[in-house]
Amino acid sequence: MKKVKFDFPIENIIEVNISLQTIKNILKVKYNIFQPSVDLLTSDRFINVYRSWDSEKKDGFVRTVAGRANFKKAKLFYESKTEKNSWANLKKYIHFSLID
Repeated sequence: MKKVKFDFPIENIIEVNISLQTIKNILKVKYNIFQPSVDLLTSDRFINVYRSWDSEKKDGFVRTVAGRANFKKAKLFYESKTEKNSWANLKKYIHFSLID
């Protein structure tokens, strides 16, 4: 049997995951995010907070909002947001999404 792979934009994956009650609770308890939304989690203000976290906390957050299956894609997405030259990194992210 052939395995079918769906390639949804990472923002859609995050949106679906953060709508789950369990994920909302984890975000509230571990990360002090009380009303998660895609707009909030991709805003410049949040990215500045994300940038200040250690790598273990960043990885845990990404795993929480994107899941293990989409970890690499989400990690590249958030790294592209935190880099100074974010356009170059975003192009790398887009290229990765298209070939993955």
